[in-house]
Amino acid sequence: MKTTRRQTLIGAALFSAGARLTSSSITVSHAQSAESNPYMGAPVTLVKAPNGAIANKKILDGIEEVSWLKPSIEKLTEGIWVLGGVGAAPISIIDTDQGLIAFDTGDSKHDGEHLLGAIRSFSQMPVKAIIYGHSHTTLGAAVLAEGNTDVMVIGHPNLNAVVEKNLKGGGAPAYFPEIGPYLTARALIQFNAYIPKEGPDAWVLPLLLSSLDSAFLPVNTPVQDEQEMTVLGVKMQFFTKYGSDDKVHTTVWLPDRKIVFMTFLWPGPPQLYSVRGDVFRDPREWIAGLKLTRDLEPEGADLGLRAAGHWQGERTPETGSLHGCRELRPRPDLAGHSRRQRPQ
Repeated sequence: MKTTRRQTLIGAALFSAGARLTSSSITVSHAQSAESNPYMGAPVTLVKAPNGAIANKKILDGIEEVSWLKPSIEKLTEGIWVLGGVGAAPISIIDTDQGLIAFDTGDSKHDGEHLLGAIRSFSQMPVKAIIYGHSHTTLGAAVLAEGNTDVMVIGHPNLNAVVEKNLKGGGAPAYFPEIGPYLTARALIQFNAYIPKEGPDAWVLPLLLSSLDSAFLPVNTPVQDEQEMTVLGVKMQFFTKYGSDDKVHTTVWLPDRKIVFMTFLWPGPPQLYSVRGDVFRDPREWIAGLKLTRDLEPEGADLGLRAAGHWQGERTPETGSLHGCRELRPRPDLAGHSRRQRPQ
């Protein structure tokens, strides 16, 4: 059908009116954001952190409930410690009659040295087994092993290949190894490597990557999804199916003690994307892994954030479960909301 001049003029007028309405809506939305969104210039209350850093008060309100402001050792329960405030994620230590089991080892050789010093403050037993929950927290392993060649190193079947690829590219994960050094430099910036430890311009949280020097020990005991194994007398079950920011996660379940160790949760929102740039992270996989952990109904957990240290033994009257298990529930919803923001 041929379009008449009248129809063309009416269509142009409607388009112009719609454009004005859209422009007006954007202006109003921008003004509202400027009043409430600190990233759009809204006012914030500034306070001083313990190390002298000047920061938004909202960052510090309750932050010690989910993270560490300084290197810390917390006893999760008898024979299990969580070491936080060193590197980007905490590690855990399980004490057995045959030696210590380390769940993760730090982000660098430097981290491993700090962590070994912390371990020696509560135990002189050697580290006889290492479990990698994540490929990023593997580089302090040889320091914890202290030269022992008979250490059992447990992890995802593909972890060795992933770590090798990351190190060849400079350390940070990259789909194309050639851009690895660029992403590694951005990771060092992201994790506070070049800002002071004290004073007004210091970091607020010690999420530090001072270097990516490697003391990696390859996995010599790969585990499959749902595999069961006794490690130094401790019965364990391993789950390797799901990941989040890393494709070679290993979750560890202690069925006799109802305690879980995993790296799906961090002190902030889900790690579905990195500001430095990274390989694609599928939120559906992260949600599935988190639900698997929730459905184990753990009574204690090292979940990659400080609250883990408070969950053992704190039952909530409304659910009969521990705070940690209850707090798992909102996270998949938040991840799902983030996923739905993408263009359809």
